[in-house]
Amino acid sequence: MRIFCWISILVLLFALGCGSKSTKPRFTEEEMENIPLVEKENLPEASGGFVLSVAGETLTSDEVVAPLVEPYKELAQARTLEQLKTQAQQGVKVSVINKIANILLYKKAKKELGDQADDMLEKAVKTETRKFIVSFNGDYSKAEEELKKMGMDWVEFRQYQEKMILSQSYLAKQLPDNEKPIMHSELKEYYQKNKENFAVKGLVRYRLIDIDINKLQLTDPNQDRSEQGKKFADEIITKVKAGGNFAQLAKEYSNGPWAYKGGLREQEKIESLRPPYDVLIKMVDQLKPGQVTEPVTKGGHIFILKLEEKITPSVEPFEKVQKKLEAMIMFDRQKEAINRLNDKIVEQAKLTDLDRFIDFCLNRIYLQNSM
Repeated sequence: MRIFCWISILVLLFALGCGSKSTKPRFTEEEMENIPLVEKENLPEASGGFVLSVAGETLTSDEVVAPLVEPYKELAQARTLEQLKTQAQQGVKVSVINKIANILLYKKAKKELGDQADDMLEKAVKTETRKFIVSFNGDYSKAEEELKKMGMDWVEFRQYQEKMILSQSYLAKQLPDNEKPIMHSELKEYYQKNKENFAVKGLVRYRLIDIDINKLQLTDPNQDRSEQGKKFADEIITKVKAGGNFAQLAKEYSNGPWAYKGGLREQEKIESLRPPYDVLIKMVDQLKPGQVTEPVTKGGHIFILKLEEKITPSVEPFEKVQKKLEAMIMFDRQKEAINRLNDKIVEQAKLTDLDRFIDFCLNRIYLQNSM
């Protein structure tokens, strides 16, 4: 700052004739003290940032980078910068294009709708603000705290909502009405290509009493641990058959790590169990929900298992998901239309620094994940 001020003084003096041959000063010391120097406060901070000018507004690299640091964290930490750029460039570009399009859509909507939309807009913004507060159970202070985390106050939040509502309103008018009917053959083809979206994962829920023979407390040191374990397990089974609560019995008598949960386990792939627990696979196969096995001994453990629920992996049939398929196709059509409109709007804007801006954002994402 001090250097900057001295340079300003020298430039001022030179402009006033200090570079002439005359040695007589143009101003007295008293006059010099009254000459205003360059403002030393409230100067913009140097940041090394990069902004893109879009229709009179600025899109900062921070706006793009901040929400993308975490999603690309694992990729950035496992790859070189060039590898990250290769794999993440398209995703970052889409994010930048969307933000640019939102700015331009807002400008177009504001120009077209003008003041006639002010009343409608005010009501819509109030509604969205109420929804936001309600999402925090009506706690205004918590909602405000979340806004601060997002880097906004209430005024900025309302301005953001106003832009989004206007942009969406304009966008809706530009999109096709999707009146083109969806053919049955199109539904079938879409179903075949997207079957993974309709997969029903397998799930096994069961409760387990796991008796570790080596942890049994024996009253007689000469007792055979295996025999004592079997006797103990038979006593538990008797209590179960007499109507005892299996979850409570598991809490009282199981040595397994899930005893505190009443022995409850939920697994998608029970086939991956390691010995001695792999024996549970056969036990589950022999049961129907609600049934309990007899005690099974393996690897120093005695197991008593109750099956709660069993869902076999499958795919929902075409007939059951037709409505969902129609909605997905409609969504894809609109998404494609939006992307085409965004590309067209951004192309019309003729942003010469777009590629350099995207590259800068990729560098920042990599750098922040490397700290």
